Amino acid sequence: MAQPELISHWNQLIDGLDHSSDAFYKALEAKIEERRMPNVTVDRTEFAEGGLFSARRTYLRVRRYELTYHICAAPFGKNYFFFSAWLHGNTGCLAILASIPGVGLLIRLLIRPLTFYYIDSTIMFQSAVHELLMAEIDGLTKAQNLHPLSGEQRKPILSEFYAKPKR
Repeated sequence: MAQPELISHWNQLIDGLDHSSDAFYKALEAKIEERRMPNVTVDRTEFAEGGLFSARRTYLRVRRYELTYHICAAPFGKNYFFFSAWLHGNTGCLAILASIPGVGLLIRLLIRPLTFYYIDSTIMFQSAVHELLMAEIDGLTKAQNLHPLSGEQRKPILSEFYAKPKR
């Protein structure tokens, strides 16, 4: 099966934050739904922490067309709370076909070209969800008298989004 195309990643560990993952997800879901972003759906999904029989971790899943944002909020050890966000393109029939040498180039050029609209709408979706994520974290840190995240701590790490397609 083809791996999803990673577009961006962000994570932050916050010392002293005490909160429920479920409560965080509910608050963020409400913020996202309040914005009524077109063609955006929100639900939850679980991923194994390790192998087949390992514990499962719940993520908030925000989707728009072939884009999926997975957001994790979880306690980590004593007095730590961890956040992560992964934006990627979904796997599917096109993604599987695109992984075939030669066919991938044709799909990228003919069926799903890298257009200004595609790039703009991807960045717009990423920016909107990330902004709401930061706003929810800001509310938590302020309520618990913790230092807000710095500008550098807020920045997602972008992948080679504009890279030429592999031949």
